[in-house]
Amino acid sequence: MRPAFHLNLDLAAEHSGKPALKEPTDVSIEYKGAPLTMDDIAAEQKEWLDEESLIVTCDEQIKDAGVYKVKAEIKANVADNGLKFMGTPDLDAGESDTVRYFNFTVTKKKIGITAALDSGGLPTVTLKNAGDVYSGDTGDRAPKFGFTYTGNGYNSDTPPTAVGTYTATAKITNECNYEIDTSNSTISVTYKVDKKSVAKPVLSGQVSKQYSGVAQSFTLQGVTADVTLTLPSGVTYADGSLNVKDAGTYKIGIALKDGGAATIWADGTSASYEVSITIT
Repeated sequence: MRPAFHLNLDLAAEHSGKPALKEPTDVSIEYKGAPLTMDDIAAEQKEWLDEESLIVTCDEQIKDAGVYKVKAEIKANVADNGLKFMGTPDLDAGESDTVRYFNFTVTKKKIGITAALDSGGLPTVTLKNAGDVYSGDTGDRAPKFGFTYTGNGYNSDTPPTAVGTYTATAKITNECNYEIDTSNSTISVTYKVDKKSVAKPVLSGQVSKQYSGVAQSFTLQGVTADVTLTLPSGVTYADGSLNVKDAGTYKIGIALKDGGAATIWADGTSASYEVSITIT
């Protein structure tokens, strides 16, 4: 437990003849990146506070966003003269005629962001003002951003892979002292998953050879896992080569394996086509 802090406030008042002090009321302030005291609280929130008569303490340093229990106690020298708080103390909470507790709330700092697509078409976040994140907040104390992807029946923090148009909505993914100021931010961006471009396989070198009595090879370049071949009888394919022995003209069908659902030929088409080889 950290040492209690004692606040020096400048709202002095005389209590001669006053029967009681106003009870403390809760106060709040936005995260400032540094320890906070009642000196940081706006005057209108602490009109009840009397420096001459009260000591205000907390058993922990007030800094990060959260709610802190703070003790307001009438100083012994004025308590001995009969000064006490108005109202009824909460004895179960440890209060008395000369002790009250109130909440000191530190709210998360609001930061403006802009969601956009980077040069690779992926969603990214930039701060509208880099100075909104305090210089001491590095590593896990700095806000980390991610996206939720929605659309086409999809809703996940993992980028979709199915072809379609989605909305990527930015969010802070770690527990920190910041939150997105939605009124001063562009938090969503359109994210598209396009069809994968596939180069068309092509024949290379000779496409017609004379019969030799043994199987002969023809080079077919560009056959990948996204491509399917339809081979006529007498033709085999392995490691980039079409192999055939007997005389004839052979037509090889070439198609996108998924029929164009998530892939497309590099020339912008998706239809299947044929190439021919000949043994004369």
